[in-house]
Amino acid sequence: GSPVFRVILGSRKDRLTAGGIEARIDDMVKFLKANKSRATDAGIKIAVENHAGDMHSLELVRLVEAAGKEWVGVNLDSGNAVWTLEDPFENLKNLAPYTLTSSLRDTMAWPSANGFTAAWRAMGEGLVDWKKYFSHFGKVCPDAPVCIETISGFNHELKVKTDGFWKAWPKGKPKGYAQFETFARGGKAVATFKPAAGVDRKKAQQVFQKGDIERSIRFCRKLGLGRI
Repeated sequence: GSPVFRVILGSRKDRLTAGGIEARIDDMVKFLKANKSRATDAGIKIAVENHAGDMHSLELVRLVEAAGKEWVGVNLDSGNAVWTLEDPFENLKNLAPYTLTSSLRDTMAWPSANGFTAAWRAMGEGLVDWKKYFSHFGKVCPDAPVCIETISGFNHELKVKTDGFWKAWPKGKPKGYAQFETFARGGKAVATFKPAAGVDRKKAQQVFQKGDIERSIRFCRKLGLGRI
């Protein structure tokens, strides 16, 4: 079986709960510590993902350090970086020393009415510099597998120009925000997924997602990944 078990804290909604994300991190640290022996006795490490806008990379680092980095690490999700106002490469630099496994995809981003909009894309079809990304990945977390998780076809607006958005960020702009803005200004709008007229939406979406993963694998192989 796998030596790594991936878990999540939650989503961006947890940032708006009583006590904010810091309280939820404390809750998870307590939960992890209470179950440590179940994992270590089985020879398994726990990989906590930066998931759906829940934790900024530095918040996740705090969680890992508090729980115990000898048995808790990170499932690195490049796509979720932008949802926590991060440049994916800056996110990698913070999390790579703790990374046990990954779920990677590209991201397109662009300025929009209320701030910035992001769309997850197949590898090589967004703004991430993957040669630079994988060069650092290979140096700092060479034992972590490169896993592709394509989730595309929809857009997510980060409404940073609205007061309501910052209720989830009571301390204000997180470290690395300037790099995020530079990244998010660099792209162009992309359309959301729409099936052709008369085509079953579920089947069309399956074909669409299959195409994304196939193109992603080809792109990664062109970069030299998957070769021994």
